Amino acid sequence: MTARAILAHVPGIATFCVLVAVAISCIVAEPAFASWQSARMVLMGSAVIGVVAIGMAFVIISGGIDLSVGAMVGLSSILIAILVQQGVHPLVAIPLVVALATCAGAGMGAIIHAFEIPSFLVTLGGMFLFRGLGLMLSEESIRIDHAFYRSLDVWSAGALPPVVIVFILIVAVCWRLSRSTCFGRNVFAIGGSEESARLMGVPVARTRIAVYALSSGCAAIGGVLATVSLGAGNASFGMLYELDAIAAVVIGGTPLVGGVGSIVGAAAGVLILSLIQQLMLLLGVQNSWWVRICVGSLLLAFIVLQRFVAGRAGSLLSRTRLR
Repeated sequence: MTARAILAHVPGIATFCVLVAVAISCIVAEPAFASWQSARMVLMGSAVIGVVAIGMAFVIISGGIDLSVGAMVGLSSILIAILVQQGVHPLVAIPLVVALATCAGAGMGAIIHAFEIPSFLVTLGGMFLFRGLGLMLSEESIRIDHAFYRSLDVWSAGALPPVVIVFILIVAVCWRLSRSTCFGRNVFAIGGSEESARLMGVPVARTRIAVYALSSGCAAIGGVLATVSLGAGNASFGMLYELDAIAAVVIGGTPLVGGVGSIVGAAAGVLILSLIQQLMLLLGVQNSWWVRICVGSLLLAFIVLQRFVAGRAGSLLSRTRLR
């Protein structure tokens, strides 16, 4: 393995080391934390934001950003609650809402590509639009009382809750999608250099639209998982999830410049955030801002690490060319 290849793995190794270090810190703070119950609790706490972060990872790898995902979580949850309240079966309401969210994401992707508008601005508009639509539907939380949801509550008492199973399945499917399909290779190619990707025949427009459709679809699934976990829909769900998702993706080893990244790394980044929250609770820290301070410090550290790795890789490449 060349020095450049080793450097490419440094962010991923750093993510794994941080994950292990935070987990060990939790066990030291509370030895009883080393149990399946604790692991189950961490996974349940990671499921919603984890699914959102997986979609965000594709967007960031492609060189974009999606600020609308948190609002989409809230809009999807309240829309499902209203549909179920009106007599629509959840097995009909859920696919319908996810499909609508996917179409909304595709629409944002089309606008970004067709008009060459920065993704930051388009998805910022989407964030206000989706949050406003959700609050227009209902400013209050709507309880979901349906036999299907009650059966999921019973299932949640088992070894592996449904929300965790869905999270794990989405990580597995999206990892496969990113590594073993033309779509995944196209996403990485566009993030590396859109112009080069276009010259190589990569369908840039179709891929970009699909990336934002996937991100919004994942956010809608996150909204579904939120309704399962909380038994209600609320347009305010998902506040600041876009920032948490971006932080998890970057901590997971994916730089914001695009072109490289890992779906598994994004999932690991989410677990790190969840473990930090658990560590603060175990240490008796009640102020939630300490979690933000820790996450911010980690985020800055990973950005500096990624810049260092990119600089070293560029230096090695220049030396190779000179030889």
